[in-house]
Amino acid sequence: MTSSLNTYLLGLASSFFISHGSTERNQIINSIVTLQSRLNSFFGTDVKAIKIFGSWDRDTTLPRKYDFYSDVDIMIIFDHENLNKTAETYRTWLKTFAEQKYSSSIVQKDFPTVRLDMNHITFDLIPTRVTNILNIIEIHYIPDSGNNWMTTEPFKFTQKVKDKHSEKNYIVKPVLRLIKAWNIQAGYPFDSYLLEKEILEKTPWFWNNSVEHAFYAACNSLCTYSGNNTQNTKVQTLQNAIGKVMLYLDIGDVSTAKYWLHKVLPR
Repeated sequence: MTSSLNTYLLGLASSFFISHGSTERNQIINSIVTLQSRLNSFFGTDVKAIKIFGSWDRDTTLPRKYDFYSDVDIMIIFDHENLNKTAETYRTWLKTFAEQKYSSSIVQKDFPTVRLDMNHITFDLIPTRVTNILNIIEIHYIPDSGNNWMTTEPFKFTQKVKDKHSEKNYIVKPVLRLIKAWNIQAGYPFDSYLLEKEILEKTPWFWNNSVEHAFYAACNSLCTYSGNNTQNTKVQTLQNAIGKVMLYLDIGDVSTAKYWLHKVLPR
């Protein structure tokens, strides 16, 4: 008789979430509020807006105890129409701000951001300029590698995740967190954002209506030959382990299935 790990996987996915009301979330939120206040005080009207995006906005940021590199992406939108500075100038300004206001933290430029590493979270500060088309469409620009500007759509993917999550009875975000936990356990073979994007686009969500089945499908949707050698090997190891999980569930051996599950997922 086939057994299920759906409840167990839901519990794991929940543990990979920085839960509302937790000490960790409260610390991060307090740090965000303080950062926003200090940015506004430091730059005044030179900054038009401060926007949070990325995994924090998608609820797919893992707790620091699992992901030492967890971060919050923050766009600092400068008044470029009046300032008209280079992308690198804005980055330098942000680095100066962080060094002055967070002297006990590690601050460094890390394309296209300025990274502010605190004990409990890292902030990626991204200088941004925005143009408006007919006051309807906003186009965001961030620095590229040549000290020029490139367009970006910072909120489009997050909206896709939220829409799919709602459409699929709220199983998408737990699956993304499980996959990200595997990526961490495997030594970060994939860029976190690109991995989330691939899973969202390639997983056959239509046929999978539980976190368990969608997670297995997501694992098996990853390609074993399109990446570099390390990536291909890590994916093959993942898929082999998931095959073992499903095999032992088919014969009702939940204990051994969990053993193989935790070959690729942290406890």
